[in-house]
This record gives sequence, structure tokens and C-alpha cells, in this order.
Amino acid sequence: MHIHPTPEQAQRFASADVDGPIVMLNLLRFRERAAGDEDMSGRESYQRYGQRFQAMQERYGAKPIYIGEPKATVIGPPDEEWDLMVVVEYPSLEAMVTMTQDPDYLEMASDRTNALLDSRLVLTTPVFRA
Repeated sequence: MHIHPTPEQAQRFASADVDGPIVMLNLLRFRERAAGDEDMSGRESYQRYGQRFQAMQERYGAKPIYIGEPKATVIGPPDEEWDLMVVVEYPSLEAMVTMTQDPDYLEMASDRTNALLDSRLVLTTPVFRA
């Protein structure tokens, strides 16, 4: 399962040659019960993370632009099922990297970690805007 980047992935992300805004695609599968807090579901733990993220997103120019529940994989491995998809835009790669090093973010990130059974986080850059 994939919750955190490997050291190689983190290095590649932090040193990516990207100018301008980025959009992060998050695919999330929740634990039935949050790790470290059996009284809370994984979804509830992630919701708490999301509320805390909302409180700091303006500081880094982060803008959630889409949150949805995947219903069916049309093309892809049949065993990859996701509970939530979140798409977040940042003004720059540097803004996101700086955010992930902020002590406030590091403290709240445990809610995300405790919530997830599996995830994908994909860095994208705009090619076309509708």
C-alpha cells in the first residue's frame, strides 16, 4: 500500500522542473477504522485532516478544485478501487513543498496517515484549460 512517498519519489517531486501552477491528483482508499483511533473511521479521520487543511490552505494558495467519489473504474486494474478523489491546485511546486514542511501541516498529517489504507498522489501541470 502507498501512503507516503519513497525517498526517491520525494526527491524527484521536490526537484521536478516545473514552472507555474501545479495540480495534484489524490486517489484515496480509507481504512475501516482509523489507525491509532479505533473510535473513528478512516473517512472521519480524513475529514478531520481536510478541515484542518482548509484552515491553512490560503497561506499557501492551495485551492481544492474537485472532490468526488469514484463510482467505477472504466479503464485500469479492476482491484484498484478508490473511496475519494481530490484535485488540488497550488500556485507552484515550491508552495506545496513549503506547505508539506510547515510544522502545522506536519502535525495534522497524522490524520491523513491514520485514515488511509492506500493512495495515489500524482503531480500534474496544466497543458490545456477549458
